[in-house]
Amino acid sequence: MHGDDSFQQDWLFWTEIRLFSTDNPGGDFLFTPFYLRLLLAMLFVGTAHGVKRTAMALYFGKRTVVMYKKRLDQLLQDMTLVEEVAQLAVDLDLHDVVLDNTRDTSLNLRKTTFDKWGTSQQYTVPSRENSADIDSVDGTKAGTSSRLKTNSTLEDEELTEDEEELDEEDDGEDTDENNEQTEGSGHEENIDEAEGLRNFSDRRSPVWQAEPKSVTTSAVKVKAFLDRWDEPVNKMDQQVDASIADILKFRKAMAYMNDKYPFSSSFGPAGNRNECIKSTQKVFRKLLRATLNGGEAIPFWLIKEVAIDTHNGETVVNEAKCVRLKRLFRPNVEDELPLVAFAQSCDGVYKRLCFFRASVGNSSVIDKVLESIFDTLFNFILGLMILGVFQINPYPMLVSISTLMVSFAFAFGPSASKYIAGVLLIAIRRPYDLGDRILVCSPDNVKNPGYAYTWFVEDINVFTTTIRFAATNEVATVNNGTLSTLRIVNCSRSSNAVVSFTLKFKLDQMSSDTTALFKNEVLALVKQRTRAWESLLFFRCNEIDTNINLVVFQMSVKHRRTWQDASLILEHRADILWHCMELGRQLGVNYVSPIPSNKIMLTERKIEKLQDEQPFVSEKPPTLESAMKVAGLS
Repeated sequence: MHGDDSFQQDWLFWTEIRLFSTDNPGGDFLFTPFYLRLLLAMLFVGTAHGVKRTAMALYFGKRTVVMYKKRLDQLLQDMTLVEEVAQLAVDLDLHDVVLDNTRDTSLNLRKTTFDKWGTSQQYTVPSRENSADIDSVDGTKAGTSSRLKTNSTLEDEELTEDEEELDEEDDGEDTDENNEQTEGSGHEENIDEAEGLRNFSDRRSPVWQAEPKSVTTSAVKVKAFLDRWDEPVNKMDQQVDASIADILKFRKAMAYMNDKYPFSSSFGPAGNRNECIKSTQKVFRKLLRATLNGGEAIPFWLIKEVAIDTHNGETVVNEAKCVRLKRLFRPNVEDELPLVAFAQSCDGVYKRLCFFRASVGNSSVIDKVLESIFDTLFNFILGLMILGVFQINPYPMLVSISTLMVSFAFAFGPSASKYIAGVLLIAIRRPYDLGDRILVCSPDNVKNPGYAYTWFVEDINVFTTTIRFAATNEVATVNNGTLSTLRIVNCSRSSNAVVSFTLKFKLDQMSSDTTALFKNEVLALVKQRTRAWESLLFFRCNEIDTNINLVVFQMSVKHRRTWQDASLILEHRADILWHCMELGRQLGVNYVSPIPSNKIMLTERKIEKLQDEQPFVSEKPPTLESAMKVAGLS
């Protein structure tokens, strides 16, 4: 304290301990320059630490928002859709509503339903075949029902199947960013798809039925004849300047996700995966009770009820929400949603939620460690400045310390450089996150080792990364400085997987008609597997050898998931290979390699002798030792 007031003259005024007072004078200490510098130093240190903490909090907060904002937006959209579907199920069950979609028009009575705010209203759900003959609420035909009436005609507003596919392509990458944890976890993703090579048909619900548009005018059909290319990424569009309000909203969203009911109380508890699965089954049964189809699947038009909004007294269809619903739940070719598919969709959202929370939590831990490292440097510089305030020259001390530091530099120079490189890898680059499947190899390795040598990221800190070998579940801890010099392929952040097939046929059996038939059947199969494949990229002849009557076709199919779910993609790949082989057998075009004329036919005795001398050894599966060698970590 410095001044003439009694409080300023007494440092411990409130404790009634008299210090620097008339009873206990301190001489002229309060008027010395040292005392003034001490006060200035204390004021400077407090202000500097306050500014530093505010700047660090804003920097790490904005960094976290920019890094996870896109994932958070996509996750919240899907969580909102699940919440709305659960609310629809609760409302249907609460009002005991039964919606009919059978051929028996006598069952199509006026039922009590509600909008998304719980307001009761009367309407009739027409059947699939007789929708044009059933009157709506206002007495008009169902084709012009006011429930689905918008500003333009229904034909102009209702999305056809092809338009929905085009909108899904334009909407960007798939939001199913699943982070697979075990190599075999893809088995539980398998569902019963429609079997056989049937043509893909557009089977739509009566409520959502629109007049089919001409194929020649469909945008997706026109796009099929155009060159295939992807729009470039504009970095100006990706620049996000997070504000303090964005940081507060992000933290509020994270607090909402940490609740036991992340999908609202309508969905039920989802504190762990078992609770989420049980709640999913309850929601599915409520939706199933609201239908009279007598099957084990929900018609997708019932799910689309959440896309109906009321605006200025008119009921309109939110087309963008319809596309998001289809991308999330992926109905089959019958436009229905079985229990397993519904549970997979909800479980996928919950999986992304769990990994997102873990990633943000781990990022916060890393930020605290980085802040402590920065605090060390900050306090060192601040100490030098305080010495300058007290007019103490710190340079002689620094010179004496530098002599000792030079000797340490020769001893710990390589380790220090690796340490700094590892810190920069995690602090700035962030090439992977928790749960990501990564492929690590040397930059000089031109050939990609393949998915058999991939790793799962188990834990990340500033100094080391714990990874688990996908093939054997063996765990290894690697220095971040070592990883900074290697090539890291992140399967989770990559685009949708492209799977290639090499098919061999008999040259004399493959005509243009047979080729077109084979391609159309493969295309129909791809469209049937709506939850697996996105599109057939190409099917073309790659090689012809007239000497051995061989023609080789190359086929490439785009999957809906990334190589993060490698085991699931391989199962779907085997499914297509099996159907291609069966189709080729039916058409009689499968190629069988001839036995070379110079091949030596071994007798049983010679085979046994050869096995005794040099046993045949099959190719061994990848091991941790071979994977470390491929990754350059051994």
